[in-house]
Amino acid sequence: MDIFYNILKHTHGGLRWLLLLVMIVAIFKFLMGWSKNRVFKASDKKLALVTLILVHLQLVFGLVLYFLSPYPQMLAQNAKEVMANGALRFFAVEHLVGMLVAIALITVGYSRAKKLKHDFKKFKVLLFTYLLSFLLIMALIPWDRLSN
Repeated sequence: MDIFYNILKHTHGGLRWLLLLVMIVAIFKFLMGWSKNRVFKASDKKLALVTLILVHLQLVFGLVLYFLSPYPQMLAQNAKEVMANGALRFFAVEHLVGMLVAIALITVGYSRAKKLKHDFKKFKVLLFTYLLSFLLIMALIPWDRLSN
């Protein structure tokens, strides 16, 4: 099980970089589309979809990692102690909940933009939901553990 967990952990960590890169490209492209009142092209829709797929793939890997980790059991056994310890609380609660919110933002933004008729509004919705999600993701990445 340790080998599977480590492979999954490295996959989740590596995919993070691809997701962040795609999000930066998407946010920049949506900003240019919104600010310059461009036509929403098939390539814009594909970029939004690729971002959505990557973030949901990260969700699947992250949830499997979370439930293979000791955090759920620790929370069930002694939530007060976990919540009092900043490092434990981060991985047991904050990272999970914050990332779920970020993923929900991307999902809602993508779904809402698909239904809009005006290109300007599509770019605006995608820009703001993806940007908010990106900022939340950046805040919740365990930067101090990247070297481990």
